[in-house]
This record gives sequence, C-alpha cells and structure tokens, in this order.
Amino acid sequence: LETPVYDFSAAPTDMTLTLSHRYNFDYYAGYQTYSGGNVQISTDEGVTWEPLVPEGGYPGSIYSYSGYGNPLAGQDGFVHCGDCEGVSGVARYNQDKYIDTVFDMADYAGISDVRIRFVVGIWSYQYIGDGEHWHIGGLAFSGTGMEKVVLSKTVPVVGTGTDGAFVS
Repeated sequence: LETPVYDFSAAPTDMTLTLSHRYNFDYYAGYQTYSGGNVQISTDEGVTWEPLVPEGGYPGSIYSYSGYGNPLAGQDGFVHCGDCEGVSGVARYNQDKYIDTVFDMADYAGISDVRIRFVVGIWSYQYIGDGEHWHIGGLAFSGTGMEKVVLSKTVPVVGTGTDGAFVS
C-alpha cells in the first residue's frame, strides 16, 4: 500500500510520523516469525525504497526460510502481534484497539517528493482464516509550528500488481 506524494519542503526539522495501526503475524505462536511487515520510504518519485525504522527499532526480524517466496525474508519489521492484550492474536484478530508507533522524519524535512509504503511479506502457506493481518488506522505528521490538518480518506485496496503487490 503506497501513500500519495507528500511535500515536506517547508516541514520543521523535528517532524515525526505517528503510525496508528494493529497487526498480527503470530499464527505460529512461540516459533520464529515467518511473516511480517515494514514501512519503506522513497524520495526519488518511487524509483528506490529504503526501510523507515521506528524509534527504538522494529520489534523483530522476519525469518529467512529459503524457498517460500517471502519478499521481506531476513528484514526487520513488525512481527508477532502488536500489544497482544486485545490488539491482535489469532483468537482476537477482530479487536479494534490500535497502537501508535513513532518514526523520526527529520531527514525528510525540506524534500518535496516523499512517498511511504507499507509492505507485508507472508510465507506461502498462509490461509485467510489464519488471522494474520496489518491494519493501518492513520498517519499523523507533527512538528514544531505545524498546523493540525485533519484529513480522513478510506482507500480501497483491490487488484494485484507485479509479484502479488496490491494496487489501489
């Protein structure tokens, strides 16, 4: 899932991104995590992407098990379940509790073409009923002197693209 272009050319140098989300990549509780997701950022019109790492780092790494086609295998990301007390977990995957994760965006202040995407890598034997998911509830950019602008937009994710990537 990819955001539209953000223009941060006039953004303050203490800008942060707060991601409100919930996730569960913990179908095989207690085992290495075969699935997960991470946030990536581009400043060159979406030609190249690099990981955007939250403050304190990602909670784990996605297990690199060869032969199962996970595009995020071996990368850091959101793994297991986010705040398992009511947010996620196979038996509780319909809960509505979201958590906030903060990203330092200081390196992107002054840049007029910033794109963010959310990438999920799931190994090849997951089924719809397994309950693994990542729900993005909202993005909030803040910093010294920034005005509060509220924009709410629901974006349907439909179709498929190259290598199974969703397009909206």
